[in-house]
Amino acid sequence: MMSAATAATTDGPDLEHALPEPAEPTAPAPKQHRKRTAAIAASILVCVGILVGVLAATPWKSDDASQQQQQPAAGAAPWPHSTSDLAPDAGVTYGTLDNGLRYMVMRNSEPPNQVMLRMHVDAGSYHEDDDQQGLAHFLEHMAFNGLRSYPDAEDLIPEMQRLGIAFGAHANAFTYFDETGYELDLPNATDEKALDIAFTVMRDYADGMLLEEEEIEKERGVILSELTFRDSVDYRLTKKLWSFLLPSHRLPLRWPGGDPDVISTVPRQRFVDFYGDHYTPDRITVIACGDMDPEEMEKHIVEAYESMEKREGDDMGDIDLGTVTTGSGFETAVFSDKELVNEELFLTFARPYDMPFDTESERIAQYPLAFAHNILSRRLSLAAKKEGSPFRSGSASGGGRAGILGRSGIGIGSISLTLASDNDDSWKESIAILEQEFRRALLYGFAPHELAEVVANYQSFYETQVDVAPTRESKRLAGQLLSTIKDEQVFTTPTEDLRIFTKAVESISLDDMHEAFKSFWDVSDLKLVLYAKEAEPDATDVMEQLYNESKETEVDPPNMDVQTTFLYTEFGEPGEVVSDTTQEDLEIRQLRLSNNVRVNLKKTDFQASSIGLTARFGTGMLSQDGSKPGVQYFASQVMNGGGLGKHSNDDLSRILAGKNVGVSFSVGEGSFALSGGTTPEDLKLQLQLMAAQIVDPGWRSETLQYWQQSAASYDTMFKSKIDGAQYAVEEYLKNDDRFAVPSLEEMNALTIADVQEWLQPQLANSFLELSIVGAFDMENTISLILETFGALPDREESPPAIDDELRALQFPDSPAERTFTYESKLPAASSVVAWKVPHIEEDISQSRRLSLLSSMLRDRLRVQIREDIGESYSPRASTDISDNFNFGIIRADSPGESNAVEAVGIQIVDIASKMAADMDEDELFRAREPIVTNLQKQKRSNSYWLSVMSSSQAKPHKLDWARSLESDFASVTLEDLQDLAVAYLTPDNALRMEIIPVNPSDAAV
Repeated sequence: MMSAATAATTDGPDLEHALPEPAEPTAPAPKQHRKRTAAIAASILVCVGILVGVLAATPWKSDDASQQQQQPAAGAAPWPHSTSDLAPDAGVTYGTLDNGLRYMVMRNSEPPNQVMLRMHVDAGSYHEDDDQQGLAHFLEHMAFNGLRSYPDAEDLIPEMQRLGIAFGAHANAFTYFDETGYELDLPNATDEKALDIAFTVMRDYADGMLLEEEEIEKERGVILSELTFRDSVDYRLTKKLWSFLLPSHRLPLRWPGGDPDVISTVPRQRFVDFYGDHYTPDRITVIACGDMDPEEMEKHIVEAYESMEKREGDDMGDIDLGTVTTGSGFETAVFSDKELVNEELFLTFARPYDMPFDTESERIAQYPLAFAHNILSRRLSLAAKKEGSPFRSGSASGGGRAGILGRSGIGIGSISLTLASDNDDSWKESIAILEQEFRRALLYGFAPHELAEVVANYQSFYETQVDVAPTRESKRLAGQLLSTIKDEQVFTTPTEDLRIFTKAVESISLDDMHEAFKSFWDVSDLKLVLYAKEAEPDATDVMEQLYNESKETEVDPPNMDVQTTFLYTEFGEPGEVVSDTTQEDLEIRQLRLSNNVRVNLKKTDFQASSIGLTARFGTGMLSQDGSKPGVQYFASQVMNGGGLGKHSNDDLSRILAGKNVGVSFSVGEGSFALSGGTTPEDLKLQLQLMAAQIVDPGWRSETLQYWQQSAASYDTMFKSKIDGAQYAVEEYLKNDDRFAVPSLEEMNALTIADVQEWLQPQLANSFLELSIVGAFDMENTISLILETFGALPDREESPPAIDDELRALQFPDSPAERTFTYESKLPAASSVVAWKVPHIEEDISQSRRLSLLSSMLRDRLRVQIREDIGESYSPRASTDISDNFNFGIIRADSPGESNAVEAVGIQIVDIASKMAADMDEDELFRAREPIVTNLQKQKRSNSYWLSVMSSSQAKPHKLDWARSLESDFASVTLEDLQDLAVAYLTPDNALRMEIIPVNPSDAAV
């Protein structure tokens, strides 16, 4: 089931996106558990303040044919609050050194004893000359390949690992159009040696890169591998789209990845030029956020950077960003590629935009348009669910205050539809719906209940941010501080953000929203754009004709009907607690109720005002019918998209507006799960919502329609993307019909009855275990559980016995070689090697040692494949070890180009086979310390304790796993890992696989 404020999404492969925009820079991060749903839902289009509004709602109109846009000249910029009436967060210390370098320091205690350091450079791909395209990104890579204090490139990362800093997870960097950022997370803020090394390294990033010729040559291959790794049909079409929208602007000419020809040949001197011109103190901002004394941290920053030579940067003056041209009128365009997974239709425009100062009035002015776009997105979502709809989702957005577009002088509006993939004419049929919903909003505006719903969701969001503020994580705060630099936004407190929002909504009327929407979309340069697999010869003419014909059709005002009562509040006679025990050392309380529902409870203070819940039941994929491949994905769509028997998901969006509730259904290997997040105030409603999902799922036909509309897109993904080929690898390794890749025919053959046959008996009475963790009142929570889950019909007393044959997977005989293909013109390929290892029963110690062994293998792959020969941007190794199926592997993946994957695969097997002979204590220490760092942080998260408690009464040994976690890793010996390497990382136990593209299609039109 969807969260209260969002439209339903599938739990299969991710297939949807809105108007493709240049992606904001991100660094790899661990997956985060979904802590809350409705209040922090995707429908919150604006988060003014720390997260900052992404849509500028101030109406404007430009009659000029074009407007010259300029990037600010180099120089230490004033802090945004110096030109604003907004009060900055008093917890942040701001400073500027004599040489122009700026810094921000913020104390934050979560997680304890950790500090996040960031260095922002006001330079990116915009600043590159024609013969430097890609150097901003290349230079960021060179920061890890020889510094003044670490001239040997092989010394830096091992030194970080010894401090518990993992390359990628804790030490990383990013490059974007107008900025470059360096990130270093310190696991021990009181370790003076770690602090000294960290600031030595961060200072060397600023002016101590050696840029040795040999290291540049080695890194060229890594960069080219990364470009191949990140290349995709969507990326190529997005570049075409922005070239169409911005033919005279610098943005389409300076994608951060750069030009492969330049990367292959650019001489060292051009690196030196870029580094010297742009890495100057007045372009640099340093951020420190974490559990430390701000005055002491400020001293560290001053000491590290005050000696940096003051320079004015290059003499280029202002960078000419070109123009955003207007006056071209209504136009249509088609961008096509046979490998495209999702066909999309966009109504959009681009125009000049002058980014205003961040002030209270500016923030207030953003809301009317943001609300209007939110409501139009909801309308499109409703239209997508109508029987026979030619599209499956839609959204509206627009503005420009924050993000790369706004700061590049570009204003964008977009209304986008993701088309049904089961109808060749879906784009034709969708044009009229898009045009008429757009015109309906222009003519009639918005309804009172629509405004009330969106205001309630925003209100809940801001109130929740205030509640959780005391336990915000430093990593997130550091990222938010970083984002204020280029967007020139004041870093305000959640309390201040709520105050501004409250002031805004006191005066916003339906007329305000209507006028803001009409003003924003009052443009003559609308573009109707189609992403398609194949372009009909006259498609652009047909698009214009259909759009104009639709304008002749009258549209009615929006529907004013609204349902406001939640109908699932009574579940029968409340149950009783018949067994109550406490695991004192873990502070976990375990109950058995009179209906045999099991309950696990743990109070925490890690995340203020936050509660996580998971209800596990049934047998998951263990009982899946292998003759119906893909039914696990479809089951998730049916349960998450079908709402409840008495309420559709769209009903729930209105009924539960402003509530912090939501439920997500998932199919696991050994159980099904209903998960959600809430606050203490909404816990009762959250439990009612979850219980209702168990007793009365919706089983709505609209979920079948969505599935069938998406099936062809899934099929294209499986056949034409390297990510799709990974599903075939999993099918081969597990060698079981339950993991088979479904064909298009098999997907279309699935019915809701198939899902009901599988799930209904298990929803009715299977063994069920509810786990709750977070900031709740114990006795009140137990009372609420008895009224909801305790009132359900009796459940099974114990989990079902599973036949061994259902747990058995037929791992392929080894050694073996296998080639997997996908149909694409793209050169991306991958080497994959898998070694069979034992599955988990009750003793997890061996699995942990195998995980540590895979970490050591990953680091060797980084050194020998990435650094030494430059054949892969991101070689990696991991474990996949099940405690439900008789399956376990260590797996290595090395993305690259097809002409190298065989040799790389052979090298991976060779690297692994030599581990036992030459591993040493230092290598073990460097692999273990980052894991220990993560464990300490992990144990201060609600999501970790949910994973511990989940099914802990069905599998009591899971609690022992938690008890032994740190001591077990600490007790690992070199001999342990040598023995495992000898036993499993052998050539005879290796399955060597290749994923390569075949039958390249014609070039994109």
